[in-house]
Amino acid sequence: MPGGEGGGERRMPREILTVSFIGFVVTLGFGVIGPSLPALGIEFGAGTTLMSLAISGFAVARLVTNLGFTVFLGGVRLRTVLWVGLIFQAGCSVVAAAATDYTGFIVFRSLSGAGSAAFTIASSALLLALAPSHARGRAMSVFAGATALGTVSGPAVGGLFAVVDPRLPLLVYGGALAVASLAALVLLRSARHITAARAVVAPESALAGGAAERASAAAGRDCSGRSPRTGSSSPR
Repeated sequence: MPGGEGGGERRMPREILTVSFIGFVVTLGFGVIGPSLPALGIEFGAGTTLMSLAISGFAVARLVTNLGFTVFLGGVRLRTVLWVGLIFQAGCSVVAAAATDYTGFIVFRSLSGAGSAAFTIASSALLLALAPSHARGRAMSVFAGATALGTVSGPAVGGLFAVVDPRLPLLVYGGALAVASLAALVLLRSARHITAARAVVAPESALAGGAAERASAAAGRDCSGRSPRTGSSSPR
């Protein structure tokens, strides 16, 4: 195989790397607020159980959004779902950081989970549509690795900023989400027309044709005991 062709097959498409980078940024939010909760609890006069709703409320909003999107997602453009979800999550994070009471903080922190879920749904479908058939496994591995790294990094990143101010992690996270949304708009232009209904693409025709020919040959041999090409009996 020529070096250039082999290098082209090994190179991951830019869109896959973009979606994976955005996935890293989004999953930082799963734990970025954790180190700030004790200080915010003192500020709001709320106990440990009440402040834990900042984590569980976020997860509940993700669950509800995941279920709701299954009803009407079919004809919606996935890139639009992705960047709108990011902007919504960014806005909710900033408003939560600016909240003056416990109720406002919990409500907007929980609502930001809906934007996170919108990204997760759209990005998973885009990966299927954008990754070449020979590289879909590697594409999913890159994306899963990026999101796992974001999940474990969230508390550490939040802790660095919480030392300065307990509200700062949400402000920084909101800004990072806005940058990620801009990256989706600029770097995923080739995916702007992809909808959920068109996200699962068929394999290349050559691969599909070869697989069909082999399956047909095997079926003919199993049924008749003769080779479909030569007509001779298969050795027993």
